[in-house]
Amino acid sequence: MEKHCQSEGCHEAKEQLLRVKDLFEAMVSILETEGDREVDYAKKELRKNIGKIEDVFNHNIVPDKIFDEIKESYQSMYPSHGGLTEFFVWRDDFEERRQVNLPLDNIKSELKEIVGMKW
Repeated sequence: MEKHCQSEGCHEAKEQLLRVKDLFEAMVSILETEGDREVDYAKKELRKNIGKIEDVFNHNIVPDKIFDEIKESYQSMYPSHGGLTEFFVWRDDFEERRQVNLPLDNIKSELKEIVGMKW
């Protein structure tokens, strides 16, 4: 039997999950338009996690284990080589490259803070 969200802490966790979902969706959008085959695994994992988060909301489930699952999955997208570890958007012009990568950098930073990543 699934537990349902009743407590204040549960609702705060759901608010964080909603933010994580938004960030994952934004990252998928960037990877779809700017990525190559090196980020296919990350796109798959991000979509899988978006689905898990949607399940929490659609079924009013307590999100007690979802953060650990998301953290493990998100860390797997950062292998020692390739994946999101080395991903950035290339533009010949430095200033344009910096500007186009800023949203991605902000997403990564916020996710690191929410999910509690340690590099």
